[in-house]
Amino acid sequence: MAVEGEAPVAVEPTPSLMDAPPAVEGEKPAEVTTPEGEKPATSEGEKPAEVTTPEGEKPAEGEDEGEKPAEGEEDAPVEYTDFTLPEGMELDTELVDEIKALGVEKKLSQEETQRIVDMGVKLQQKNAEALSNAVVETRAAWREQAISDPEFGGNSLAANMPIAVGAREKFGTPELKTLLDESGLGDHPEVIRFFYRVGKATGEHDFVKPGTSVAPGQSFYDHPTSKAK
Repeated sequence: MAVEGEAPVAVEPTPSLMDAPPAVEGEKPAEVTTPEGEKPATSEGEKPAEVTTPEGEKPAEGEDEGEKPAEGEEDAPVEYTDFTLPEGMELDTELVDEIKALGVEKKLSQEETQRIVDMGVKLQQKNAEALSNAVVETRAAWREQAISDPEFGGNSLAANMPIAVGAREKFGTPELKTLLDESGLGDHPEVIRFFYRVGKATGEHDFVKPGTSVAPGQSFYDHPTSKAK
């Protein structure tokens, strides 16, 4: 029962359970959201932001190791003069152009390119010498086989060679003789056998010119390299 004249006691309002429910033990605290447009604070271990070089600025000295030389610093291509060759030797024009192109590509001097030419000349001379020796050895072997051939060689070689010579003089041409002489085939036993048989079959040995008889060991051609050693 209120006493007349007394002021009522003020009661402070308390939120209800719906407005402020009690925290449950073990429950995670509510996440703190960052207002839009703001960056969150940097946590421990986070990588710092990369520093970019503004467009148009050059990197610090030493950063670009593959820097190209300034324009105009490259050496101008070498203009090669005629190469020195042994007397009487000539190089193919296309080969010379290839050598010069290689020199320009590798930026070789005149002296360095000349060394390449010298090596090529030596190799060519060595190959030519080896080929010549091989021809001489092969021809010598053919001659030995012809001299001892059982059909036209042996003790009858001197008598049978004029028969082969007569067939060559009658049916051959100067061009054929030159070919046989230069190639060395004039000493091949099968070539001699062919002319020998033709001469016997046609009797052309009766037309052999005086002085064309061949001594044992000689080719029936009078080519200097066909003579017996």
